[in-house]
Amino acid sequence: MGWISIIFSAFALIISAVVGYITWKNRDESRKARDYSVMARIIDTVDNDKAREDRNYIYTLVDKGHLDFKNIPKILDQIGRERVHSIERTINALDNVGFFLKTGYSSYSEAPQGIWQMANAMWERLEPFINHFRTQPGRQKGYAEYFEQMAKEALKHLKTTTK
Repeated sequence: MGWISIIFSAFALIISAVVGYITWKNRDESRKARDYSVMARIIDTVDNDKAREDRNYIYTLVDKGHLDFKNIPKILDQIGRERVHSIERTINALDNVGFFLKTGYSSYSEAPQGIWQMANAMWERLEPFINHFRTQPGRQKGYAEYFEQMAKEALKHLKTTTK
C-alpha cells in the first residue's frame, strides 16, 4: 500500500509540474502578445499624422539656428499656445515610449530601429525645452526622465550600429 501511494504522489507531482510549466509558458506568450500590442499603440502615438506634424514643426523651429535657448520663456511666448502643446505632446509621447522600454514591458533590443533615430533627433532639439519645463512650478524635476534615458540609450545603440 505504501508503494502505491508514493507512485501516485510522484505521478501527481509530475503532472502538476507539467501543468504549471505549460501555464507559465502560455502566460509568458500572452504577456509578449499584450506587450507587443501596447508597444504598437505607443509607437502609433509617436508616428501618426499629428505627431509627424509636431516633429516637423520642431525641426523647423530649432533648425533655423537663430533661437536663443537662454531665453526659452520668450521662445514659448512667441510661438503660441498650440505650438507649445506640439512640443509637449512630442515630449510626452516619447517619454511614454521610454517608460514602456525602461520598465520591462519590452526591452531596448526589441524596440523598432527607427525609434532610436527619432529619440536622438528629438532629444537634441528638445533638451533645452525639457530643462526649462523641469524648472516650472508644478512640474516634476523628473519630467521626461524616461525620454532622457531612452535618448542616452539611443546614443549607445546608434554608435554600435554604425560601427
